[in-house]
Amino acid sequence: LQMLFEFQSQVARLLGTDVANASMYDGSTACWEAIVMARRVTTPLRSLVLGTQRLSRGEYDVPVEHTDRNDEVGYLARSFDHMRIGIAEQQAEIRHLAYWDRLTGLPNRERFRDTVLQAIEAHAVYTTQAMPLAVITLDLDRFKHVNDVLGYAFGDQLLQAVQQFGAANQGAV
Repeated sequence: LQMLFEFQSQVARLLGTDVANASMYDGSTACWEAIVMARRVTTPLRSLVLGTQRLSRGEYDVPVEHTDRNDEVGYLARSFDHMRIGIAEQQAEIRHLAYWDRLTGLPNRERFRDTVLQAIEAHAVYTTQAMPLAVITLDLDRFKHVNDVLGYAFGDQLLQAVQQFGAANQGAV
C-alpha cells in the first residue's frame, strides 16, 4: 500500500495534480504513464550510450544529443559533449606534435617521410610517363658544435632564424 501511495505521488508530481486526483486514474492509465516516463529517460540514455561508443571509435565530429534538456540527462549530455570537444582538441594536438617541430613549426622527419611517400605514390598513380621527383635538403654544418659551445638556447635561435629565412625566401629560387 505504501508503494502504491509513493507511485501515485510520483505520477501526481509529473502530471501537476494532487494525490487525490491521481488516485482517480485507473491502473492502465498509471501503467501507461509509467511507461511513457520510463521511455523519456531511457531513450536519451540509449542515445548517450551511442554517443560514447562514437567517442570510443574516435568520431569526435558528431555533437552529443540532448544537451538542450534542463534535467540530469541534459547535464550528463553536456558533460559528454564537453568531454568530446576536449578529447578532440587533445587528439589534434597529439597529431600535430607527432608531425611538426614545436620550436620551428616545420614538418619533422616523420612528416617529411610521409609526404615523400605520398608524392611518390600519387606520381605513380596519376602519371604514365616517367617524370623526375626532386627532394632538396638543408644541412647546417657543425650545428652540434654550435649547441655544445654556445648552448642549446643559441642553437634554438639559430634554427628559428634559418626557418624564418627559408619562409621569407620560399619560391625565390
